[in-house]
Amino acid sequence: MGEGQVGAGEPYAHGETVDPATAAFVAHRNLLFTVAYEMLGSAADAEDVLQETWLRWAGVDLGTVRDQRAYLVRIVTRQALMRLRALGRR
Repeated sequence: MGEGQVGAGEPYAHGETVDPATAAFVAHRNLLFTVAYEMLGSAADAEDVLQETWLRWAGVDLGTVRDQRAYLVRIVTRQALMRLRALGRR
């Protein structure tokens, strides 16, 4: 694991363990932020998109996901596109 990454089932803060969805999201967070930032050009908007991505990811049945990285990138890309459309309407 890289610095700041926690694997599923590993101890986290205060002896808590991390669920697989959280571990996957944390492992790919930098990539997801980069994708959102490159699309939106704003760190604040990219962070908002990451929050929306997490909410969607938390509801996914991980047993149906073959490639977590690709799935997460697809979610963040779609969320960023929706954000761009919303910003264009303002």
